[in-house]
Amino acid sequence: MSTVAPIALTGPPVATVALPGTPSTVASTPVGAANAATSAAKPPLTAEQKAALKNLHATAQQFESLFVNMLFKSMRAASPQTSITGEKLSPAETTFSEMLDEKRAESIAQTGAFGIGKVLEDQLKASVLANPAKAAKARLAPAGIL
Repeated sequence: MSTVAPIALTGPPVATVALPGTPSTVASTPVGAANAATSAAKPPLTAEQKAALKNLHATAQQFESLFVNMLFKSMRAASPQTSITGEKLSPAETTFSEMLDEKRAESIAQTGAFGIGKVLEDQLKASVLANPAKAAKARLAPAGIL
């Protein structure tokens, strides 16, 4: 008869491994213990820092939206400028396509699918937290204007 053997490095068991022929089980892991120790050392964020981080998030999202919109423009420029019927696009169709691309870019940026905004936010987070007064006062573009 085979048994489940606990694997322990130092301290409490971290996980258990099922041997062949036995049902697998996993013990509760003290994962939060290490995270709690590191987060306890950090002071809580001030209201000014929270506002600066919120501003940073919105700005990074707008940047990603702008980048994706430029990508869409390049893709449209590389494709034939004809409608479904094969005729040249009218100015109204061109305007509609551009507006649709802007909305799609904003939607993609909100989901964070490309991850550009997240990377930018991660890289700038330390400098924003170091000087939150300046970062909180930064002006954002109004929603929908890029």
